[in-house]
Amino acid sequence: MWTLIYCLVMVPVVSGILQFREKAYIKLPYNTAGDYSMFKDGATKASYHASTRMLYVIGTGTNLMHIIDLTNKDNPIILLTHHFNTVGDGPITDVEACADTIAVAIESNTVAAHGHVQLFLPFTKFDSQLSKIGRVPAGHTPKDMAFTSDCSRLVVVNEGRPGLLHSTFDDPRGSISVIIKNDQGFPPEINTNFDSFNDRVNEYLRNGVRYIFRGDQSANVETTFSKDLEPESVAIDQDDRYAYISLQENNAVVKFDITQNRIIEIYALGVKNWTNFDMDASDRDGGPIMKRHHIYSFYQPRDIKIGVVNGQSYLFTANTGAIKKFTQQTEGFDFTDAARARTLHNGGAIDEALVGTDNNNKIKNDADLGRLHISGLDGVNSQGLIQNLHAYGGRSVSMWNPATFQRVYDTGDDLEKQAKNKYSTTFNGDCNNLNLSPAGEMDLRSDDYGVEPTSVAFGTHNGAPLIVTASRSGMIYAFNVIGTALSFQSVHRRGSTNQAWNVLYQNNSTGDCLITDIGYVDGSAAGLVYVIGSGSSSVGLYEIYDDGITKK
Repeated sequence: MWTLIYCLVMVPVVSGILQFREKAYIKLPYNTAGDYSMFKDGATKASYHASTRMLYVIGTGTNLMHIIDLTNKDNPIILLTHHFNTVGDGPITDVEACADTIAVAIESNTVAAHGHVQLFLPFTKFDSQLSKIGRVPAGHTPKDMAFTSDCSRLVVVNEGRPGLLHSTFDDPRGSISVIIKNDQGFPPEINTNFDSFNDRVNEYLRNGVRYIFRGDQSANVETTFSKDLEPESVAIDQDDRYAYISLQENNAVVKFDITQNRIIEIYALGVKNWTNFDMDASDRDGGPIMKRHHIYSFYQPRDIKIGVVNGQSYLFTANTGAIKKFTQQTEGFDFTDAARARTLHNGGAIDEALVGTDNNNKIKNDADLGRLHISGLDGVNSQGLIQNLHAYGGRSVSMWNPATFQRVYDTGDDLEKQAKNKYSTTFNGDCNNLNLSPAGEMDLRSDDYGVEPTSVAFGTHNGAPLIVTASRSGMIYAFNVIGTALSFQSVHRRGSTNQAWNVLYQNNSTGDCLITDIGYVDGSAAGLVYVIGSGSSSVGLYEIYDDGITKK
């Protein structure tokens, strides 16, 4: 979810440390009968409509959209629950609010059919139902959307997720749709795919763009570079000229000209060298235990936002990580680009001489690198053996210059270190077993993506730019943006930790389980942060405030 926020050039007046103060917490039902349960994906994305102070929250697993009045942060009210149940429609995947329009993206229920966007008037306290103003086609599997600042254009990025069509593998093209508003409303969209880049595949491979699935002869499956490019998230610059679109698995970002409906370029994001940073790479080390390793990882942002700092636009990415995986049931055959390091070593896929003695020893130990998921396709030498180990996800937030696509700052190992320092009992934890406690699932994600930042938002507090970011395990972080650097302020985790998830859920003590979205609403004394937990089907509200204590 993306909302463009203009940051005026002014002297920051933050004097202390930015902290989170818990406000209201809302559990959302998974059906119109008002039943509640964890792990229903009853809340996955949200968007805030400023003039009405309404928060629109969708549930991908429930096809419900809840409209919540946030006028009172201590007592928000669900004013309407709308069920999307049209025959032929698949799950709802995104919601985006603009001044005069609310857009909801919806997949088709078949892999070959295009998705679409439904458009509504903003809901008010005086309405009894949503007023629909249009339905516009989109591409295959619409994933994320962003409006231009004047609401005249809506950019929709379509993942083009593969699947089975009549028992045969089908891989629709990922694409970018632009829906243009005119006096007659919203006409059909202009759709742009990546086919024109197939002839340049070798150039992009040299630059570092990942081409992951290249077909399967045994399954009689052929594919192209363009079909492997799957858009994930979108942000629009302050001039409404360019959109920036993350290709998560491909470890790249697309620059798209909105006015010309043209893809300008695909930029590889490079890899992160972990030599000077610490990470916990194992779920079998009795963690948290953070060490240094001579390995690399792909940034692979799931979420991308844009903000203006001292008159300059910057992109901010939540570097989650992503492994591409096909299964016999869903795609008709098994494929993955990743395996555990020890498995690859035992299979003779690693060049022991070139990977180094230290890494060889660590790969053989499940408490070091043995359990870490690494790429079986990247860092390969001319003999077809892996000589450089590449893990998934930057475990960080990065700041990028969109004019040059140079990375100007990365938080390194800050997210994991700060989580370890304050919330060690849920460090790199998961939320997927009702019978386990948060503490009982501690460290379970260390071998996957670690701290796993899933979303990021940009805003200002007392004139000073900041970002907030969230991790899968329920932690939220605040950073000041100072020039071209991110200064850590605080980390917070809601909820209890020592009882089973099902008990915590009944006691309203779950916190934000499996965070999939975060948003920031500017405020002078205290900005509002909303956090969407897909595992807990919840909305958590927080104030962000200056505690007046000078940071040492």
